[in-house]
Amino acid sequence: MGFVRSQEEIARIQQALSKPRFVNAEMLSVDFLTHASVVEHLLPPGLEATGTPRVTAMVGRWQSNCVGDFDGGAIYLEARHGDLVGDYVLAMYMDRDQPIIYGRELFGEPKKQATSRLHKSGTHMNARIDRYGAALIELEVELGEDEGPSTGAGINFNYKAIPATHGIGLEWDAALTCARFESIVRVHRAGRGLVRLGHGVHDPLDEIPVVEVTGARYVEGDLTELAREAMRRALSARTTLAPTEIEALIDLALAPENRVAIEDGALRAFGSRFGRAEEESLRQRVREEVDLDDFATA
Repeated sequence: MGFVRSQEEIARIQQALSKPRFVNAEMLSVDFLTHASVVEHLLPPGLEATGTPRVTAMVGRWQSNCVGDFDGGAIYLEARHGDLVGDYVLAMYMDRDQPIIYGRELFGEPKKQATSRLHKSGTHMNARIDRYGAALIELEVELGEDEGPSTGAGINFNYKAIPATHGIGLEWDAALTCARFESIVRVHRAGRGLVRLGHGVHDPLDEIPVVEVTGARYVEGDLTELAREAMRRALSARTTLAPTEIEALIDLALAPENRVAIEDGALRAFGSRFGRAEEESLRQRVREEVDLDDFATA
């Protein structure tokens, strides 16, 4: 690519930006309660506490279609915006500049560069985030049995803003972003965990008291921001199904017990019915989806 992008290059960039996929994820998380006053103090305007002062500390590693392979972690606060309940990203750390730039520019994620480690030995796992010599997040988890595959969804809140060029205030008003991530979980192991939050000059995570650990888990799977939405748009455009019927059909299609290997002929049939873009999306998720041959030719 040169400094001046061609239309084809721009289209490829926009494809990666608009349809991110984070696959083969391995994430170790510990949930804990802190003081309600701490969450209320840390949440920015536009977000409210939910009544449950839950904090999640997570460390993981991922592969992607947009920023390559990367490691990192984050601190999330349970929050509400109107009728939406999700996680406000208080702090996030990545080991490379590509995922840092991507998340900052697209979602407004407060990403910083750090080193991370995720280690498993039998049923025991530990993880750690270090930055400028300070251990910021340390997790220790004793894992239970694998609970099997599942699907899920989550919402992340971030604020997207740019400092003003004269250095005082913002260039324009900050915008609250809401990213909905669908997950296809292949491994889910709950367990008992411990979490320690450290202190750095620019990372005062120890300001969040750990009052009570409420859960811990290790998951392996894939995340995508638009997987369900792409299916929803395709079905809405090409069928007369009601919204509730579409949601029921998608739930059925994504149910773990219905996901089997999908053959090339089924992919082509699906593409002929719903379009090339949807076919390519399915090809990328060939290990996750159902056999749509009968549905696509109905």
